[in-house]
This record gives sequence, C-alpha cells and structure tokens, in this order.
Amino acid sequence: MRRPGRRPTRNAGSGPAFLPSKLSGLVLWLRADMGITIAGSGVSQWNDQSGTGDANKHNVQGTDANRPTYNTSDAGYNGKPTLQGTGTQFLTATGNWAVAPPRPATIFVVGNGEGGANNCVFFSDASVSQYQFWESGLSNSPNTVAMSLNATLFTPAITNTALKHIYAIDLNGAATKIFQDSLTAAVTGNAGTTGGLRVDACGGSGSSFGGKQAEIIIYNTRLSATDFASVMNYLASRYAVTLV
Repeated sequence: MRRPGRRPTRNAGSGPAFLPSKLSGLVLWLRADMGITIAGSGVSQWNDQSGTGDANKHNVQGTDANRPTYNTSDAGYNGKPTLQGTGTQFLTATGNWAVAPPRPATIFVVGNGEGGANNCVFFSDASVSQYQFWESGLSNSPNTVAMSLNATLFTPAITNTALKHIYAIDLNGAATKIFQDSLTAAVTGNAGTTGGLRVDACGGSGSSFGGKQAEIIIYNTRLSATDFASVMNYLASRYAVTLV
C-alpha cells in the first residue's frame, strides 16, 4: 500500500507582505526605489506605481539644474533611496495631472525638510498657492507642517523637522486631520475644499525644497482605521520609524 505523501507545513507568518496597491482607491504611488530615471546630474523622471495606467502622473524635470539628487542608499532612511533637493529642484506631473485633488482623500508622505527658515513644499498645485502640503519655516508658524486648499491647517510645533517623518493626511474639508509618525491625529481642522493639483517630487516653482522625499501615496477615499494603520505600519517598517 502506498503511503500518502506529507503535506508541506505552512508558516503562518510567511504570507505576502503588505503593499499600498493592495487597497482600493490608490491613485498615486511614488517610491524612490521604483520608476526612477537618472539623467545629467539628477532625477529626470519619477514614475507613478499606482497601476492606473495614466502616464500623466509620472513626474518629470527637463532642466538639469532643477533635477533632484538621487541617494541610492540613505542611512537616515533605513538604507532606502531618497530624492534630495537644495532649494530649486522639483519634478512636475505631466499636464498638471488632475485639475483638482481627490476629495475626500488619504495621503501619505515620507520625507523631511531642511529645518530652516524656508517653506519646504512636499507637493502642490501648479502655482504653489491653492493646494499644497509643506513644512513651514514662516515666522508665525515655525517647525510645523501644513495642509492648504485655500484654507490652511497647521500642526503644533514639532521637533527634529530635519529628520525623516511619516506624515499622513485625512483630507476631508473642515474635518481634515494631519498625522505625524502616529495613528493619532496631531491636529484636526479646516484645510479648505478647493484648488488645482500638481504633485511635486521635491518642491515647486515659487517655493523651495531643501530636504528629502522617499515615498508619496494618495488614495481617492478616506481609508478605514484598519487600512490606514496598515499603510502607516508598512511605511514605519520600511523606513525604520517608530510610531507613537
């Protein structure tokens, strides 16, 4: 009699790792180890990884002097790549992708500003005036981060602005929330409801970015608490950030 073969044992912890693309509603995903084109002295293109197939979401820079530097292994980011600007470097989505940002939305940014007196813009609209997310160096709100869609929501003052942080935004009009390295909101309030959109990799025309970025994720919906925590934990593990 033939003995039945043994079934392979299954390791309960060996399932596929979480990725932002596992959740529905993903409309933009920029990660510094994927979709990067280097030309001249820096990054000439950073391609969207959301899977929507919209090439207008790819961020490009045709002027060599305005191309961000590419760090292939950044010790401050757990050895992962980053894009770095020194004040005039930025990348722009083709054709100012999307005339208005999705609302409501959930947005994640991993990066840091220079910790100086300048506003360091993570992403913005074409004019850097109506829709933007930035680290503030303004004298009336130093060492904060802010979300603005014709109204501005500032976080309380933070420490170590020149170090990496995970910032998340639950974009929901007057009930917008900003998170910093935490599953608990740092601030809730009005960030406005209008504005066009340009997603920048490292700042934009009219403002500077003297810092780094590693990842930007945008969903066109408000994530559930469970899904929000999944993305935050994915980013925390990838970049060695302790969530509080």
